Amino acid sequence: MIQQQSQFYKHLVENLNVAVIVLSDELNIKFLNPAAEMLIGLANTRADNIALPLVVESPIPLEKQLSTSVANLQVISQRAAEWSLLMTGDACVVDYTITPLSNGSHTELLIEVEKIDRWLKISKEEAMQAAHATSRSIIRGMAHEIKNPLGGIIGAAQLLERQYDDSDLHEYSNIIIEEANRLRNLVDRMLGPRRPPEFQLLNLHELLERTLGIISSEHEEKLLISRDYDPSIPDIAVDKEQLIQALLNLLGNAAEAMLNANTPDAEINIKTRVIKRHRVDSKHAQMMVCIDISDCGPGVPDALKETLFFPMVSGSAQGSGLGLSITQSIIHQHNGTIEYRSVPGDTHFLIYLPLEDDNA
Repeated sequence: MIQQQSQFYKHLVENLNVAVIVLSDELNIKFLNPAAEMLIGLANTRADNIALPLVVESPIPLEKQLSTSVANLQVISQRAAEWSLLMTGDACVVDYTITPLSNGSHTELLIEVEKIDRWLKISKEEAMQAAHATSRSIIRGMAHEIKNPLGGIIGAAQLLERQYDDSDLHEYSNIIIEEANRLRNLVDRMLGPRRPPEFQLLNLHELLERTLGIISSEHEEKLLISRDYDPSIPDIAVDKEQLIQALLNLLGNAAEAMLNANTPDAEINIKTRVIKRHRVDSKHAQMMVCIDISDCGPGVPDALKETLFFPMVSGSAQGSGLGLSITQSIIHQHNGTIEYRSVPGDTHFLIYLPLEDDNA
C-alpha cells in the first residue's frame, strides 16, 4: 500500500506543469521533474549534484535567497524574476517559491517554478487591444461627425457650380469637392472594413501567391521573395478580398521599409505552419494556421512599438497610419490574432487564423 502511494505521488509530480526542483543544503540539484528538465535544459540523470546557480543566472540574488532559506528555514517567494538558462542559452520570466524541508539532521530545498512569459504577453496584448478598441470607438464617433457636414459641403459646392458660369469659380468649387471627397475617403478608411466578412473555404497558399504576385509586380526585381509553405494545411474559411487586403498591407510595409532604408539583399520570407493549442485572447484554439511574414529591414522604431496597431500611427512620412489598424481589424473579424516581434535586420509579423470551419 505504501509503495503504491509512493508511486502515485511520483507520477503526480512528474505530470505537473510547474517545474519542481529539489536541492541539497549545499544548493546542489537532487531532483528535477520533467517540467524542470524542459525549463533548464538538463536531464534529471545528468543534473545530480550540479549547483543550481551554475545553470541559472538572475539579476535577483538567487544564490543568496537559497542560502537564506536553508539557514533560517524561511519560505521565500519571488515574482517576475528574469532567469538566464545557461544550458540552453534561453531567457525567461518566472515566478518561484523556495520551501525548506528539514528533518532535523539536514535540510533540502523544494523550489516550485512557473514560467509566466506567455501570461505576461497575453496581459500586455489584452491591455493593448482594450486601448485599441477604445481609440477605434472614439475615432468612429468622430468619423461620423466629420462625414455629416462633408455631405453638406459637397452639395453646396455642386449647387454653386451649377449657378455660376465663371470658370474661375468652377475651378474653386472643384477643389472644394475633390478635397471633401478625399477627406470622406480617408474617414471611410479610418472606419475599416465596411461589410462583415463573407467566409468561404479557400486554399491559403493560392491567396498568398496572388498577393505576392501583386507585390512582385510593383517592385519588379528589387525584392527577393522566399517561401516556406506547409503543404498539409487544409482549406481555410476566410473572406478572400479582406484577407488579401490584410496581407498586402503587411507585405507592402515590409517592402517599403527595406527599400526606403536601402537594405542590401532585401528579402521577404513567407512561412506557413499549423499550430496546436494556441491561445487567442483569453481562449485556447485547438488548431490554428500561422502565417509568418518576415523581412530584413531596419525594424519597428522603439517609439512606435506600443502603439503600432493604433489608427493614424505610421513610421513612414508618406503613410496614412491606417494599414496596420485595418489589418488588425480584418484578422480579428476572422477570429484570429496578429502579433509581431522586431529587431533591426529581423522583423516578423505573425497572423494566427483558426483552422476549424466555424466561419464557413
